[in-house]
Formats: sequence, C-alpha cells, structure tokens
Amino acid sequence: MLVAFAALIGAATICDAHLSLCGVRQSCCRQDASASAKQSRRRDSDGALVECWTRSKARIDVNPCLQEKLAEAERNYKQAAARLAVKLAELDIITGGRFGALATSREAQQKFQQYKDANCKSYAVEMTSGTGAEDVHEACLGRV
Repeated sequence: MLVAFAALIGAATICDAHLSLCGVRQSCCRQDASASAKQSRRRDSDGALVECWTRSKARIDVNPCLQEKLAEAERNYKQAAARLAVKLAELDIITGGRFGALATSREAQQKFQQYKDANCKSYAVEMTSGTGAEDVHEACLGRV
C-alpha cells in the first residue's frame, strides 16, 4: 500500500510541481517589431503575449491583459502547490518524516521561483532596446 501511495504522490508531484508537464502552460512571445520577433524565435508563439496583443485595441491595453494572465497563472500554481503540500504532509506522516518531503518540496519551489525570476528577466533584457520588455517579462512569468 505504501508503494501505491508513493506512486500516487509521485504522479501528483510531477503534475503539480511541474505544471508545464500537465498541459497548464502558457507560451510567449510575439513582439510588434521585426527585430524583436527575431530575438524571440526561441520562444513559442501561441501564448499570453500573443493573445493579449490580439485582443487589445491599443498598446496600453496589453499590460493589464498580461497582469490578468499572470494573476491566473499564479492562482493555479498556488492551488497546485497547496494540493501537493497536503499529499507530501501525508507522506511525511506515513514515513515518519524520514525524507522531509514537504520541506524538500518547499525548498525546491523557492529555488524554482528564483530561477523563474532570473530566466524571465533574461528574456526581457533582449527587449531593452525597444518597447515590450515588461510585456515579455510578465508573459514569461505566466508561462513558466
């Protein structure tokens, strides 16, 4: 039974901690300038930034759209992290805390946030010579 429970926890961990593996992924980025488009070819072109550019009537409307997308992504992440924490706490109880599953997960999430921030800033740096750097940054945060 412990093995079956551990397998269930493992599947929940992969799905919840790495949302991109479970289809909860937003991709960025399309820019309005051809040079910017060339810079961003390594990213997907079907994500939040494209959607916000498409549905916004003016450039000024893009950022609020991205803020909305980012807030939604953060809510989804927090919900998934909460579900994962419950399962890992159960695992810690079953194993007597030998592995420190919950503490290890929290540490990994903290390090992931640091990576995510640095990675998305690097995408925004590509845009610093033109407009859209903050848009690229926020779209990336919502995607990762």
